[in-house]
Amino acid sequence: MFYSPPTPTINVRDEMDDAIKMMESKMSAESVARSRMIAEQEILAIRLSKLGEKLNNEKDEFEGVNQTTILQHEKRIAAMS
Repeated sequence: MFYSPPTPTINVRDEMDDAIKMMESKMSAESVARSRMIAEQEILAIRLSKLGEKLNNEKDEFEGVNQTTILQHEKRIAAMS
C-alpha cells in the first residue's frame, strides 16, 4: 500500500476574510464604507429575492402577502442602491 498524507483542511471563509482585509487595507476609509454599504444592500436584495421564492413555493402558508407586495419591497431596496 502507498502512504497518502492527510489532505489539509482549507477554511474558505478564513481565506475570504483575509482577502477582504488585504483589499480593504489598500482602500480609503470612504471607499471601504461605500463598498460595505453596497454589499449590505446586495445581501438584502438576495435575501428578499429568496423570501419571494419561498412565498411563491409556499404561498398558501402566507395568506395576506402577495407577489405585488414583495415586488414593491424589492423595488424599494433597488432604489436604495
